[in-house]
Amino acid sequence: MNLKKSWVPPKFTSIHWDGKSLPTLQDKYEHEERLAVAVGDSDELKLLGIPAYQSGTDERAGEIISRLTSELLKAWQCSGNVVNMVFDTTSTNTGHMTAVCIQIQQRFDRALSWSRCCHHVGKLIVGHVFEDLKMEVSKSPEVSLFVRTRKNFIIFHMIQINLSTTLTFPSSPQKHTNTY
Repeated sequence: MNLKKSWVPPKFTSIHWDGKSLPTLQDKYEHEERLAVAVGDSDELKLLGIPAYQSGTDERAGEIISRLTSELLKAWQCSGNVVNMVFDTTSTNTGHMTAVCIQIQQRFDRALSWSRCCHHVGKLIVGHVFEDLKMEVSKSPEVSLFVRTRKNFIIFHMIQINLSTTLTFPSSPQKHTNTY
């Protein structure tokens, strides 16, 4: 069964995209730009693709991202259903001339609603918490706290949490005794 032909897109859908530099599939020490593109409504979110692309070429990032996004929407036959765009607030997405948002609207020859996603604000808050508590600050996925959590994640499934338990946190990083 061909998924692209059998999938019925929502009548009115939002398009979501985000780019990230990731290790290549062939060599974990080499990185490439990847673009995650999804569409959805309040009931369903469908990942359309995660194509790789070359940054640092003559083609601007906004042009590359809008082209790849438009190609995926056409391949999945849902470009006519898109009424909204969800994106982070980088200049690549929101600039006034060559930004992805402008280019996608030009490619579709119609205006779309803009929904700015502020999930990256959470990264800033966590960064400040790490800094204030004098914890390891890193942009790497190998932050020791997260490495330990990942190694011991199976334990979380084994522990039964009593939802009525109140967690209290100290007001000062020196008094690090949580009560459960």
